[in-house]
Amino acid sequence: MKRLSLIIEALFVIVALASSAYAEDGLRQRLIESSHINTLYSIDDFNTLASGDMAMIAGELMKACKDTGSVAEKAEDNSIKCRGYFEAAEVKQDGNSLGLFAIRTIAPQPFVYKTPALPSFSEIRLPKTGRLAGKYSNLDMYEYMSALCKKNNGSPEIVITKRYGKYLRLTHVSTAEGSSYIISNGKEKDPWFFACNGSRRFVVEKDYQYKPDEDNLYFRLNRGLEGIDFVKSDDSEAVALLNLRGMEPAMDEAGRTDFVEEMAWEVANMQMNFVKTYAGERFSGQFYGSKAECGYVIIKQSQPEEKQTVETAYNYRVCNNRVASLDGRGIKADMKEVYASAR
Repeated sequence: MKRLSLIIEALFVIVALASSAYAEDGLRQRLIESSHINTLYSIDDFNTLASGDMAMIAGELMKACKDTGSVAEKAEDNSIKCRGYFEAAEVKQDGNSLGLFAIRTIAPQPFVYKTPALPSFSEIRLPKTGRLAGKYSNLDMYEYMSALCKKNNGSPEIVITKRYGKYLRLTHVSTAEGSSYIISNGKEKDPWFFACNGSRRFVVEKDYQYKPDEDNLYFRLNRGLEGIDFVKSDDSEAVALLNLRGMEPAMDEAGRTDFVEEMAWEVANMQMNFVKTYAGERFSGQFYGSKAECGYVIIKQSQPEEKQTVETAYNYRVCNNRVASLDGRGIKADMKEVYASAR
């Protein structure tokens, strides 16, 4: 699905801070009580998405602006500016309306939402660790995670998949960019993480496996972004290894062998490349190819040392769920030659 860049432009347009005559209950509460609003989502303290009859929503916004004593300006594209109060724009893709209004207020708003997909804020509860049951739209899933985080007095952190030239990297981004990505691309094949640092820590993970009829979302309580290798959005070369030594027990040689062999089996069976981390060590699995019902796999282990990262490669052949090392007597196999000579 093509990212809706207009969501970013409409939601996160920068406006100068000013005082607002419309104070405590705020615009959101007024909109949520309107019969013209079908759904309403609090994206953060300032940004809101609302769906319903576009003309009616525009009329509601114009009336709300008038009630503050401010001046409302409405353009031909249905965008509205209420001086000192808010800006609103209809979200469109390829010139077509998506049935959403993006609203940014100058003053922070209470966290409220209106959607039949979620229980009320007072009734929402942390789920158990494991796969999230049910199917959600991208918007409902983002609001679900935000509501859980808000209820636990937390602050969100978001890691998304971004392209750097030919490469895709997990990247830590701002809440504004992260929310826009999840809302518009949340069900694509690429992984993302929504972590909450509050009275109860949790992380929601979009699994890297792509199954069109399944959301592949996992909830993990008492976890954050530790164990996830990502690039900082403000420094594409600085990889943050949050899974530092001491957070998990270090591997001995036998444990490392078991871990790498199990990963080789997973890579061969899924026939795809992926990354795992453990105790500060990063393991990158590459599926080389298959011949005669055998899969050929390379596992590269990266260990951060004091001044550099040391990389070790392990080569495996996986046949009928049996994993065999192709490295012997301290000599690493040349997978290109091994694969070429395979029968």
